[in-house]
Amino acid sequence: DLTIDHKAVGAGLAFDGKGNWRGEAVSLVARLPGDAASPRWRLSLSGAGATLSADGEKTADAAVRWSATTALDVTDPARLARLARVGADVLRAPLRLEGALTVADGTATLTEATLRLGRATAKGSLALAFAGDEPTIGGTLAFGTIAFRPDEPLFGDGWRDLALARDRFGIALALRLSASELAAPRFTLTRPAVALDLAGGRLDAQIGDVGL
Repeated sequence: DLTIDHKAVGAGLAFDGKGNWRGEAVSLVARLPGDAASPRWRLSLSGAGATLSADGEKTADAAVRWSATTALDVTDPARLARLARVGADVLRAPLRLEGALTVADGTATLTEATLRLGRATAKGSLALAFAGDEPTIGGTLAFGTIAFRPDEPLFGDGWRDLALARDRFGIALALRLSASELAAPRFTLTRPAVALDLAGGRLDAQIGDVGL
């Protein structure tokens, strides 16, 4: 069920839709910009325990640029994984990612990013580059304390079954992650840092100096 509204030449397009995808109810609200007099755009997509929203504007000086404040909320990661048919039981904690989004020249950049994973919070920036043989997600995220609690697990066991082969995973990674501390019931690690690089189906993980 999709409704499209285009009032006049130069005006933006409005999309409103609801439907069912793989057994889940999904909804879409989109407002696309028209000419320079109406550059605003908005997007809201929800379904399977997740919501993606963006509100911004389109500019076209030397090149077309889309900018927005955006947020992704995932309250039920397992449900979303089943819908997207990606690795099940990889993530168990609810997730929220928000920041300032810019899309231009084949790259989507999220600056002033805040990632909340369960009780843990990280600050940093992320980028998705579409050019090249495979899309690449890169960036830096610095967490405060990450607490591993048996009653509130952050991750499941499904990561062991993730296929990293290039024809199966289809994306490259270049991530730098750090935390002030990792707190487990029997030990605490201070200032851990990890570099994750995945390209062509090969994963390279490097761990920096860690205090115990």
